[in-house]
Amino acid sequence: MLREKLNKRSIEARKNRNYAEISAFNSMKTAITNADKENKNTPISDDEIYKVINKLISQRQDSVDSYTNAGNIEKANMELSEINVLKEFLPEQMSVDEIQKICKELMSNFISLPENARIGKTIGEFNKLYVGKADKKLIMDIVKNL
Repeated sequence: MLREKLNKRSIEARKNRNYAEISAFNSMKTAITNADKENKNTPISDDEIYKVINKLISQRQDSVDSYTNAGNIEKANMELSEINVLKEFLPEQMSVDEIQKICKELMSNFISLPENARIGKTIGEFNKLYVGKADKKLIMDIVKNL
């Protein structure tokens, strides 16, 4: 279903000649195709596609930081435009309160582990259960402050 939505929006972007969207869709399609190939040419699930999109967003965010530091605002803005396109395909993001509540519950399952292991297990379990529903940096910050 997500693939169909991506393909439909990609066609619309091409018709409208929206270059930021076209660039974002091209990178998404390439990344998804590569993930399919790594999966023995079997199409990956929507959850796996969310992971691919999150990775692309992370890469773009790193580029925005680099371009901003280098003073290249035009390229930084282009990357931000692509990030906004990519985010449209992620599930609705959870609120900070929801994330805190869930992380507290998950962390209680790992109470016998040392602190670093507990943090890692909590973040890993959250990411498995709620794929694409929260920014990984936000999750890490919340878990470390619990």
